[in-house]
Amino acid sequence: MLISSWKNRIMTACMGLLLLVSLLTLIHWGVKAITLKIPRLYNYSIIKMALAGTPPEKDGKNPDKNIHIDWASRYPFDDSVKVPVEKIRYFPRPPKDTPAKRLGDWTEKNLYSYYSLAELQRSYDKTIHWNIINPVYNVVSLRDGYWAFVYKKQDMKERINSVISFKKFLQSLGIPLTYIQAPGKINKYGKQDAWLRGRYDFSNANADQLLSGLQQNDIDTLDLREYFHETIPENQYHQLFFRTDHHWLPQTALTAASFIANHLRQKYGIEINSSNLDARHYNIENLPRYFLGSAGKKVTLSQTKTEDFPILHPVFPTNMHLNIPDKGINKDGPFEITYDKNEIDHIDYYKRNPHSAYGYGDRPLVTIKNLQFAGHSNQKILVIKDSFGDTLVPLLSLGCKNIAAVDIRHFDGSLRTLIKEFHPDVVLILYTNNQEGLNITPFESHPIRG
Repeated sequence: MLISSWKNRIMTACMGLLLLVSLLTLIHWGVKAITLKIPRLYNYSIIKMALAGTPPEKDGKNPDKNIHIDWASRYPFDDSVKVPVEKIRYFPRPPKDTPAKRLGDWTEKNLYSYYSLAELQRSYDKTIHWNIINPVYNVVSLRDGYWAFVYKKQDMKERINSVISFKKFLQSLGIPLTYIQAPGKINKYGKQDAWLRGRYDFSNANADQLLSGLQQNDIDTLDLREYFHETIPENQYHQLFFRTDHHWLPQTALTAASFIANHLRQKYGIEINSSNLDARHYNIENLPRYFLGSAGKKVTLSQTKTEDFPILHPVFPTNMHLNIPDKGINKDGPFEITYDKNEIDHIDYYKRNPHSAYGYGDRPLVTIKNLQFAGHSNQKILVIKDSFGDTLVPLLSLGCKNIAAVDIRHFDGSLRTLIKEFHPDVVLILYTNNQEGLNITPFESHPIRG
């Protein structure tokens, strides 16, 4: 009877706590909804409480607001060369608006002290040594303070066929293609991450299958995993990346840009200024304890710590023209105009993403012209990229005259029309080990979407 009585008390206390949290959430949501309609001149203290964590407005504008671009109108699809539907394998876009996702988003925005509760839950997991790889987060500790995502086994055949088809199109225009495999955080080589490979993580195996299929079809490839394996000691490999994020450091992207530039110069005769890609010609501004990366956000500050965020500044003269249509940007200036300073103007570990400061993040289309190279030949590079290109493309632009970057996860116009208009001297495809972008939109000409 005594045990049963304690169980009832505990259950009652838990229900009371749940009701209290729910009530606070409704109050917070209601006050926020009401106060947003009241001029800030009145009841300022209440509004400040209701909008806790909301970035301040600047000049009455929302710096995060994007401009809607009808890419299919700017770069229309050519129905006259449409490939029959049954011969095209389209990779469906994963659902992003499921009821569970909407509930999760609403809870994150409106649940009072959401991140504090999340930290409490992750702290509890740590306390009881709950060392499983949660399938919701797919985040794993690499045992040296670094965190990484793990990826399941995938069949790369359809992605291989997609790139082969794309190569044939480029060949018809006389444009060469190089596929560049960016490194993932889990080391392909040595003993460092052997406990993960082929058991919990298959990202390197997926990349190996993809590269093998491309090479068998005479597609030029660069495997940056091999390059860093040959130039970096195994125990320093993780240091190529952010500790709490899956992306490589900007310094690593600069090293990769220099290696890629040498390949472009030797194989295709692209005019590259290698000196501008030398790490010795940059100053690094470290924003102290400014960054909590994608993996860090999953495990929260209860299990990891924030890290410094580096901003690279060339010490040589720069003069760039930057065009980002969906941000309304079309301007000249020094290299620093390629940074989105709105992402680094204040700290918000869970809601801001400083990594998006580089190249303004995952934009559908970015073009950069290096005005310092006025006397150079008008050579052009087109990069089809995932988020690893956010840092690499602006840095690579410092060594060449014209570069454009397309993120086909967000660009829904005709890639072929864009290529015909831009007519690059070479096309690069840059993806990391999860090949996320390659399973959304094929390199075909007609806008049939999953």
